[in-house]
Amino acid sequence: MANVRQYNNFVTASEVIANAFTNQATDTALISDSILDIAELAHIKPELGLDFYEELKTQNHNSSLTTDNQTLMTHYLKPALYWLSLIHISEPTRLGMI
Repeated sequence: MANVRQYNNFVTASEVIANAFTNQATDTALISDSILDIAELAHIKPELGLDFYEELKTQNHNSSLTTDNQTLMTHYLKPALYWLSLIHISEPTRLGMI
C-alpha cells in the first residue's frame, strides 16, 4: 500500500470553478484542498477500490496515465469531482460556515 495522500488531488480548485461554477470570478480560496480531499475520498476511492485508486493516484502524480486511465480521468472522474466538490462547498456556505 503506497502513501498516495502526499500526491495532488485529481482536480484543482481552478478546474472546479471553471467547470462547475457559473461565476468564473469565484475565489479559489473558497475551495480548499480539504474539500477536494473529502470529495475524492468519500465518493471516488470507495467506488474504485484501494488498489485501483492508488494506481490512478500514482500514475496521475507521475504523469504516466495509461490511455484507458486517462480516458477514465478525463471523461468520468474529473467531471464527477467538479460537481461533488461543489456539493461539499455549497452546504457549509449555505449554513454560513464559510
